Amino acid sequence: MYGTLMRGSVRPEDRPALLAAIAAGERVPVPGFIGSHLMFPDGRDDEVWLAVFFTDQAAYERNAADPGQHARYLAFRALLQGDPSWTDGDWHSFEPDAA
Repeated sequence: MYGTLMRGSVRPEDRPALLAAIAAGERVPVPGFIGSHLMFPDGRDDEVWLAVFFTDQAAYERNAADPGQHARYLAFRALLQGDPSWTDGDWHSFEPDAA
């Protein structure tokens, strides 16, 4: 699995609009897209983290190069305070042992 982790800043009053913008992007069918998770950390009212998952790096890169994805990015970027940071890489999941 491959993807990215975004860290950004959002005003508390813009959280609902940010959630809506990201949810709208989730409804667009994108080959290789697995899903994403958004987190507002406890005690940090202006911070947001977004983890995005794809089947592999090639699918991630195709999406990143898609003009439609850029338009979706601009829709939620407008709600952030400054440019977010991005960290791309391989993701690994671990399941607890069933006992």
